[in-house]
Amino acid sequence: STGGAPAAALVSYLDQRRDTSIRLFLETASDRLVTLNVDVICDAAYLPELVKQAVRDALYKEDEDNPGLFTFGGRALGQQVFLSEVYALIEGVDGVVSAVINELSLDADGVVYDVLQPELTEWLSMDPHSLAISVEAEEA
Repeated sequence: STGGAPAAALVSYLDQRRDTSIRLFLETASDRLVTLNVDVICDAAYLPELVKQAVRDALYKEDEDNPGLFTFGGRALGQQVFLSEVYALIEGVDGVVSAVINELSLDADGVVYDVLQPELTEWLSMDPHSLAISVEAEEA
């Protein structure tokens, strides 16, 4: 089954290069929104807003050379994400002293899951509405 002109063009392209006696099925890929709520403590030498933006960028910035963790370029179809991977990413951002994840879920249910597993035709994504970051400067 296909969906529209781009899929028809893809089928035509593949049909020219494959054994057409075998049925071909195409399935549409889609993104699966991750909800993340995190409290970050930043080094007092850093501006909290800049640290907050750097955390956002690390999570979902569309950058061909350094894609965010939750972008099409940063995740493979069906690729799971582990809680420890998200902690490592956030705590690796310049200026972050520590982080506490209060929610990591696929259904915005307020739960912190150890692993998020999308379907094989999904990739994990994030947007500004699915991310809540609280940043406070470390007390001297």
